[in-house]
Amino acid sequence: MSNGWDWINEGQRIAEEARQARTLDLDAVKAESIVFEGPLDAIQYSIAEPAPKVGGLAGDLADMVRELENCRAGHCEAAYKQNSQGGEARHVVQKVAQVLGFRLGDAIVDRNIWSPANMARVIKAAQDVMNENEELRKELAGRDKKDDRTVAALREALIHAGEAV
Repeated sequence: MSNGWDWINEGQRIAEEARQARTLDLDAVKAESIVFEGPLDAIQYSIAEPAPKVGGLAGDLADMVRELENCRAGHCEAAYKQNSQGGEARHVVQKVAQVLGFRLGDAIVDRNIWSPANMARVIKAAQDVMNENEELRKELAGRDKKDDRTVAALREALIHAGEAV
């Protein structure tokens, strides 16, 4: 079960775009643009260093390169897998809530249907069902003992009635 988003393919798409951006011919861009008046080394240096906080093409490119390196290191795939598993877990929580007879969206806690506090309602409902089940078992066991005593008393009465005849 997935949450409808193919995170692995999306990560591969982003990695491919970053790979294409990395092979961009900066000399050709500089020749065609009036924006790049400084030396090209400054742009290459900003790509190798962390992205500046001001943004811009160099910062965006540095962000993409850093994201690509993280993906190559296996971080993206692990994150996508973790996100997919989280979606599957949320689906299970929703199904358990439905089996227990309520909807998570009816009384949302913390203004988020998937907040831990809201999903804890499922745990409380399951605990309530378990407590009710235990009480019913105890009541049934008490009835069985009472029925056993009634049957024993009836048997004894029949034995005495048979002796009297």
